Parts: sequence; C-alpha cells; structure tokens
Amino acid sequence: SPNRYGYMVDWNARVVLLQAFPVAGCRMSHVFELTDEQYAIIKEAAERSGRTPEDLFLAWAQEEETRYRQAHPTYYETDEWLQHLGVSEEEIEVSKERMRREHEMPYDADA
Repeated sequence: SPNRYGYMVDWNARVVLLQAFPVAGCRMSHVFELTDEQYAIIKEAAERSGRTPEDLFLAWAQEEETRYRQAHPTYYETDEWLQHLGVSEEEIEVSKERMRREHEMPYDADA
C-alpha cells in the first residue's frame, strides 16, 4: 500500500508512484525498474543523508517539479499574469477601474 507520500517501493528494486486524483477518484501508478546496483547507489545516498530511499526519491521528484513549475509558471488570475509581465499593481487597479466604468456605461444599440 502507498506510504504517506502517495507512493510505495517494493523491494525488488522497483519504485511504484501513485498519484491520487480526488476529483476523479482514481489512482495512477508508474513503475521504474532499477538494477540491484542502481538501487544500492540510491540506498547508500539516502543513508548518507539520513533518509530512506523512498524519501530521497520523493525529494528529488519534488525538486524537479519545483524547477519545472518555475520554468513553466501557470497563472490562474489575470492580475498574476499581468504582474508576471511587469505591470505594477497601481496600473492594474487603474485598468480595472477603467473597465468598471466602461461596463457601467449605458449600451447604445444604434451606435
């Protein structure tokens, strides 16, 4: 069964990652086959850092995810995107106010 991090390791040198999707209610897994020598290297590196092989692998995966997200940012709000582009908060507020005023103007269908 998965550990607290959402993955498990079987001791035949295979790493099984499980990713939960709470909305869909399903699970996804991936298996990485390692030679005994490769697993021994990972285990030794983990022991040197006072971690388990599982924790070492998870830390590496999280670091890679962080690097990816920094290189490929996702913005869910227009303000975040504009700030990323270098627009100041003051400029964003001025723009929002202008859009509010335009939205409040009566619409003239004959114009």
